[in-house]
Amino acid sequence: MVHFCYVLSLILLQEKGYVTADVAKEQDLHQLKLSGTKFRQLLRSGADIPEWFAFKSVVDVLREATPAK
Repeated sequence: MVHFCYVLSLILLQEKGYVTADVAKEQDLHQLKLSGTKFRQLLRSGADIPEWFAFKSVVDVLREATPAK
């Protein structure tokens, strides 16, 4: 028996919303990124977290668990 594993890499783009990584590369589109380190810094400082990165309800729960410094 042969099993196949497909990995579909979706990324968020400023211009088009979500597309596959291949399409973004072919069309030279701007990928929106936020590293985990930057996210934690924003979370701890009380700064705004981009809505495209995390739901506000999730950020609220995380902020309760990690008070701003």
